Parts: sequence; C-alpha cells; structure tokens
Amino acid sequence: MCFGMGSLGFLTHFVSENYKEDIDRITTKHMSITLRSRISAKIIPRLHSCSIVEQVTPTDSTQSLPTDSDTEPSPKSAVPRRTRAVFSESGDVNIIEEYGIPIIHRFVCINEVTVDRGVSPYLTQIEIYLNDFKITTAQADGIIVATPTGSTAYSLAAGASMLHPSTAAFIITPICPHSLSFRPIVVPNGVQIKLKLAEQSRHSAWVSFDGRERQEMKLDDEILLNLDPNPVPCLNNTGHVSDWFKSLINGLNWNVRQIQKKL
Repeated sequence: MCFGMGSLGFLTHFVSENYKEDIDRITTKHMSITLRSRISAKIIPRLHSCSIVEQVTPTDSTQSLPTDSDTEPSPKSAVPRRTRAVFSESGDVNIIEEYGIPIIHRFVCINEVTVDRGVSPYLTQIEIYLNDFKITTAQADGIIVATPTGSTAYSLAAGASMLHPSTAAFIITPICPHSLSFRPIVVPNGVQIKLKLAEQSRHSAWVSFDGRERQEMKLDDEILLNLDPNPVPCLNNTGHVSDWFKSLINGLNWNVRQIQKKL
C-alpha cells in the first residue's frame, strides 16, 4: 500500500492525508492488487582475461578457495590481474573474485536498467541479444531496458510508449540513436536480454540500475536481464485500469486538451 507525497504517483494511488480511512477500508473490504514485474540483472565480467580460473562442483562450492600469499598484490597495479571464478555444474557463474573481492553483481530493478556512454565523447555501440540471438547493434548515447512500471520514467523521457503495469513485456529504448529508423521496441518478458559492448567500441560504457549502483561496463562485459520471479504486489485504490489512467492524466496531463465544439 503506497501513499503519494510527490508529484507523479504512478506507484502511489493513496493520498497520505487519508491514510487512516484507507487503512480501515482495506481491512474491511476486498481490494485488488497489481503485480508489478521487475528485472533481475546480472553482470558477467570478461573471463577470457582471467589468469586463474578454478572450477568446482556444487557439492564443494562452499569450501574456501586456496590462497597464495605471493599473489596478494601491493599495490594492485604492480602485478598481473588474478581472478578466481567459481562455476556451477550448469556452467553459470556463481562467484567471481578479483584479489579476493567479488566482482559479479546482481541487481533487481522495478524501473529500468540503463547503459550509457558516461563522460565519453563517443557513441556507445551496444550489441543487443534476445535469447542469444543478436537483434541489432545500437549506436546511440545509450540503451534503456524498462519494465512496464519503468515505462513512465526514463524510457518515457527518451521517447518510448507507456505500458500498463500488468503488461507482460519489457521495452527497449535507445537514447539519442544515430539512426532515423531505430525506434523503441516491446518484447515479451519471458526472453533473456543480453547487452554487450561491441568489439569496435571506442570506449567503455556505464550501467545503472533504477538510476543507482552506477558502474563501468568494460569491453566484453555482459549484462544479462531476465524477469525476476518475485513481482511487487501493489494495492489498487479504485482499480488497476482506473488508477493508472488517473495517474497519467493527473501527473502528465495525458491527452488533456480543450474539447472541440460542435459546428
């Protein structure tokens, strides 16, 4: 149950001033909910540059990895990069450590995952895959992969359409693409989306998750995006259709204009 105290309120359909009445109402009446999908994101660093790779089975994946005092860098830049990767039996990367520090990252986003060029003056060249099928290489300032909830946020500002939160889809939106024909596309949320910097990229890129946890994406690093199995249940005030369209009209003045008069 979310109370709005800001200006838009796409997730907050209850007014904070009426919280007592609203709480009483949900305890005495049947209320509908909207399940808002989320993105499960995983960053896989480049493994071909690793100098040490250890493969273990799931049964002993919890045991400590061997250490060697001679491999402890001081400073880090003075010795070759040493990385340990721990794989599961299926081949998925569970843990990657560099100098003993985990460098694999997992995030769950309710709005969007954004890859952009950061401070680089060059366009990003991002390869986009759906279920390992390469659909295109985006030459743009960046790429946004948004949930239906996130379609009214950064993705909307970049020119994409809005999706009702119950839509079983993701929307892929380019940021300032250097192409007249590259438009946002809607894909089913049952596919796996992979983002990867192209080999001819002139610079690294930066990735953020719901606008946070911003970090550098280097050449051949991969970002895997899947539908998270745990959506966020949100109580509806009047209904999942009426609440959303009221937010569009009240927050964004969607299609608000003077009605044409009769002749």
